[in-house]
Amino acid sequence: MIDVYKKYGVELTPQLKKAVQINKHFAASRKRQTVEAIPPQGLDYEFVSPVQIGTPPQTMYLNFDSGSSDLWVFSTDTNTSEVAGQGIYNPTTSTTAQLQAGYTFSIGYGDGSGAAGLVYRDRVEVAGFVASGQAVESATMVSTQFTEDPYSWGLLGLGMSSGNTVEPVKQLTFVDNIKSSLAQPLFTADLISGKPGTYGFGFIGTSYSGNIQYAPIDRTSTYWLFAITGYRVGPATIPGNPNSGYVTSPFKAIADTGTTLLLLPQEIVDAYWNTIPGSYYDQTWAAILFPCSTTLPDFTLGVGLYKGVVPGRYLNYGSVDGTLCYGGLQVQGNFGFAIVGIIALKAQYVIFDLGNMKLGLANKPLQT
Repeated sequence: MIDVYKKYGVELTPQLKKAVQINKHFAASRKRQTVEAIPPQGLDYEFVSPVQIGTPPQTMYLNFDSGSSDLWVFSTDTNTSEVAGQGIYNPTTSTTAQLQAGYTFSIGYGDGSGAAGLVYRDRVEVAGFVASGQAVESATMVSTQFTEDPYSWGLLGLGMSSGNTVEPVKQLTFVDNIKSSLAQPLFTADLISGKPGTYGFGFIGTSYSGNIQYAPIDRTSTYWLFAITGYRVGPATIPGNPNSGYVTSPFKAIADTGTTLLLLPQEIVDAYWNTIPGSYYDQTWAAILFPCSTTLPDFTLGVGLYKGVVPGRYLNYGSVDGTLCYGGLQVQGNFGFAIVGIIALKAQYVIFDLGNMKLGLANKPLQT
């Protein structure tokens, strides 16, 4: 939860500031391909994918993040005291790396954490797609947040290029750079609970069921910002009627593969957790906790005619002390939009359509 405030540059609430102190460790010529998205063993807080950077290629495991627009990495430029087990990119051994003199990047957050550094151009390859002059942002400094995560060696932003932080000139994202090579100008996310999933480029796969529902994206936003039209707590109240028990409640949200939790408006979060005896907002954790012995109900998000079910078991983010568990559904805070993170996205097949600026959602078979 704290990480999300950092990411979107929102000032931490007093409760979250306290939590920081108490819980510091908590087609023919055009192609179609997939790349594996791998979660840490037993955890789904992030998914990383292999990316080849430079010549000869250096494999870096990066967090593919639809909520940001920079490709930045740990590197030989990074302060050694801030590297703790991450792989590093070495531009001096790449024959295609070119330092961009005078160019810098700085991803700043409300509490002063983030990453900053230099900018190179180099060859970047993902799933056989190559951007020969991709901006590779080489961190000279990273915050503790990133240092303490040895699993991710940087981020590959899948947001809009308008959100890129490089100065003096914003740079195109990897997907924008390879867009003309794709059979279709889109990518997909098929994340799987507890197992490797995939990101697909240039095509819509077959692992979904039923119909795809599309929602237009706000073209003025740097995020994949779309409209959610309603929700339901638990199953349909009338068997066979998917609209029964459904509450119409429109709000804006972003689809963010780089955020773990599902963060929604207060009244919706209350509607869910008020059905769970023993759940409460904990000041120490700055989050809703509940008894781990509880079997949580499913939660459904609506987008037009689409009803996307998030199984109740996905909403148990994990135990905090063996008795109480951390809720995967929390209040969105002061972002100005809700955030549909991994907990909800891994229950859907998601299509990010850059050509038509729309987001597609479909149901799919889920892991038990």
